[in-house]
Amino acid sequence: NHGTYVAGVAGLAMDNGAGNAGYCPQCRLMIVQVGNDSGAYLSDIASGLTYAADHGARVANMSWAGTSNSSTLQSAINYAHDHGLVLTAAAGNSNCNCPTYPSADQNVLGVAGVSDAAGDKQGDSNYGSWVKVAAPEGDMTAWPSINGAPGYAGVGGTSMAAPAAAGIAGLLFSSNPALTNTQVEQALELSAAPVNFSLAYGRVDALAALQYVGASDPQPSSAPVQAAPPQIYYELNGWTSIAPLSSAPQSGQVLVRGIGGWTGSSGLTVSGLQWRRCDLAGANCTTLTNASTYTVQAGDAGYTIKLVFTVQNALGAVPVAVLSQPVGGAAPPPPPPSPPANTAPPTISGTPQDVEQLRLERRELLGHRRHHVFGVCRRVGGRRLDSRRSRHGDELRRIGERAVGGDRSRRFRACAASSSAVSAHHADADLQRVPER
Repeated sequence: NHGTYVAGVAGLAMDNGAGNAGYCPQCRLMIVQVGNDSGAYLSDIASGLTYAADHGARVANMSWAGTSNSSTLQSAINYAHDHGLVLTAAAGNSNCNCPTYPSADQNVLGVAGVSDAAGDKQGDSNYGSWVKVAAPEGDMTAWPSINGAPGYAGVGGTSMAAPAAAGIAGLLFSSNPALTNTQVEQALELSAAPVNFSLAYGRVDALAALQYVGASDPQPSSAPVQAAPPQIYYELNGWTSIAPLSSAPQSGQVLVRGIGGWTGSSGLTVSGLQWRRCDLAGANCTTLTNASTYTVQAGDAGYTIKLVFTVQNALGAVPVAVLSQPVGGAAPPPPPPSPPANTAPPTISGTPQDVEQLRLERRELLGHRRHHVFGVCRRVGGRRLDSRRSRHGDELRRIGERAVGGDRSRRFRACAASSSAVSAHHADADLQRVPER
């Protein structure tokens, strides 16, 4: 497992829809096994370095450390260096100024670990002037095989920092194959960014090193510009690959950030990443996690999942938000209705009207009741009595029963003629009676 994720940090392939990319994703990897899970003999390590030098390798990474030097190993290192190799080695994880080997050997770039762009030391990393450079090492995403279960995961230690520096050395050789190993070493050392702990040089900087050897930044001088849309991915087969999320997320799915493609001046960074649970419009959100992935929960059903982050450089910042479809499952309960509110006290206004006009307004208020009565009368006229229970229905039923002896039109007229009295009787229970002329 250790060798697998070390190789991944140096050279995982890109643009294949699986996992992340190494520091030199188009570099070819020569895997030379010199030991097993129990360790390795120095003589076997020396033989492996000689083999790599004899078969065209340009960079050799050694992510292991010992407390004593070996003349056998130093001889093999000198042989490889004389054949044009850049050699990188892990400084060790004891948080001390205590030389380890081969990191402290001649012709080797010892690599410590930094935790952030500010140049702070990773807590476990060794340090001191015997260490040449530093590189990121905390929570490096790589392909390990932990306890026999393959998958991507976050790993750390200076064993990750060393292949990061090795991958950048591969980038320099890729930009100009005519470079010598000494030129590449100088570029890594002299273009390094400052750090906040004891070190011979500083943190390796890929772009600065490329510019040191004459390469130019292909990015335009501008704020970040989106070249490919950000999107949400989801894991397939438990981290073995990912795919764009094109349908509703489901409970248990692991969602993966997709930052898209961006152009702009160097120093592009991603910050402020959050997964949020929101309503259907993408509003009223709750922050779920700041991690690069999020596992959909049963409680997310009916909500949308929003991925937000910011892409920025020295010339500007671009906020990004990607909204999923509603998570599959039952919708969240609707918010409780707001109780009615009296925004102003009732008032009486206007000029008193003629009694006939008041009677007309009363009839308009009774319009919905007369419509109900008319329907009942139609059923009485057709010998179908309304079975609904209401004050109006009971009285009209009795009216209809008294009218069933006549023909259909007569029954209807009898019912309809009585409907005004029924309606007026019930309306007057709510309205003050108006005297008739």
